[in-house]
Amino acid sequence: MAASFPYLIHELASAHHAKNVLQMSQRVDIPYTTLWRWERGMTRQYHYELIARLCDCYGLSEEMVWGRIHQDEALRRRGKRVPVPDLSGRRRGPTGT
Repeated sequence: MAASFPYLIHELASAHHAKNVLQMSQRVDIPYTTLWRWERGMTRQYHYELIARLCDCYGLSEEMVWGRIHQDEALRRRGKRVPVPDLSGRRRGPTGT
């Protein structure tokens, strides 16, 4: 299981879309900006429909994903940081093939 929800998004983008979040957005029909915020841990409110769509697309358990989100929220409540992936090497825009 991913270390956090942002890591889960990062791992899905890496494994299925060569780290290209725009391609991921097009496949799962979730706005690019939402995925961008999710991957950076910048979201505090999650919409059931979008999480369900993500889980359906990648064959994930909704219970596992919501559990990960709740664990991240528990860290925040205790004043701890949610682990986020290092995105410093991420290029903007489409990646070359």
